[in-house]
Amino acid sequence: MKITGRTGMGIALMLISGGVFGAALQWPLKTAIFPMTIAAFTFGLAAIEVFLGLFLKQTAKETSTMDFKMAGAEDADIDAATVRKRVLMISLWMALFFFLILLAGFPVAVPIFFVVFLRTYGKEGWKMTIILAAVAWVSFYGLFIRMLHIPFADGWIVQWLRAAGILG
Repeated sequence: MKITGRTGMGIALMLISGGVFGAALQWPLKTAIFPMTIAAFTFGLAAIEVFLGLFLKQTAKETSTMDFKMAGAEDADIDAATVRKRVLMISLWMALFFFLILLAGFPVAVPIFFVVFLRTYGKEGWKMTIILAAVAWVSFYGLFIRMLHIPFADGWIVQWLRAAGILG
């Protein structure tokens, strides 16, 4: 049995997710259900990884391709400028989503982001864009607002309109 980086990471994830699960046991059920679910799945997957890392006989060549290595530009013959451009673009999309959440609030930001992203970056047609945005919003609204009753803060725009007396 040799403890590799993968096995060590699996053990660390098991400890962290076990701690999260244990801490969440002290919370009300409605508050604890999300972190407990994520922690349980993380613990299970990490335990499988630790078991496979400790007891599965593999050569270094078999494990090296999957050991914390993502496909890089050198693997796909992509030049460094293209890689930088792609990283910058996805980072800007994430920043846009973050600012949409701040400005409009989470429930409004989700469908707006879907429409903007799918139309501009994804180059999807209006029909597919509207369907996917609606499915995302219904899923988000149904899970977090209707089922879990999680209140989301209003976005800055709604707060400004309330402060100005335009919204009640």
